[in-house]
Amino acid sequence: MSGGVQRPVWREGLQRHVTIENPPAGSEFIVRVSQVPEGVFWRLKALRATFTGSAVAGTRDTRFAIGPNETDIAVEFSAGGASAPGLPLTHIAHEAAVDVNGLQFTSSSHVSNVPFDLRIPSGWIIRSHTVIAPNAPMDVGDQWSGISLWVQELIYVPPVDYISGVPDALKALHDSQLRVEKAILAMATVFGGSPT
Repeated sequence: MSGGVQRPVWREGLQRHVTIENPPAGSEFIVRVSQVPEGVFWRLKALRATFTGSAVAGTRDTRFAIGPNETDIAVEFSAGGASAPGLPLTHIAHEAAVDVNGLQFTSSSHVSNVPFDLRIPSGWIIRSHTVIAPNAPMDVGDQWSGISLWVQELIYVPPVDYISGVPDALKALHDSQLRVEKAILAMATVFGGSPT
């Protein structure tokens, strides 16, 4: 390699509001990170969804999960609190979550944290993960609704060699400068002097 390696660059794209249709009752919601343009990542800024448990007994432990597919989980975080049977509860998760307008841990809504600067690769999924305590799957009557996300699109530009990664014209200029320097050194050696 002819030089040092630059730091990779994250190019910022649009901030987008993403909404999806409600999943069927008894199903988790799933949002797939866009695969266009190539190399896009999503930085998850906020996520909001309402969960209504069926009348079946059992406290629901509601979480949000991120992974490469619908079964593998790379990151999981609390949706902000447990949901009682038969009652709707709106979960609001965002970076640096604090008590926002008195919403944290009220009877109808919970506020929680999205891991800060979480960058999710193209094609990965963001989904709910609902468990009836202690460890049973969600009930067929449980329902997620009103699902929306706020994301920052980022394009990852991998690190490159600072010579081979520059445009061809600049590389050619650099190569000719090296040739001139070598010629000056060779002449100085022949004539027994210093190149300066």
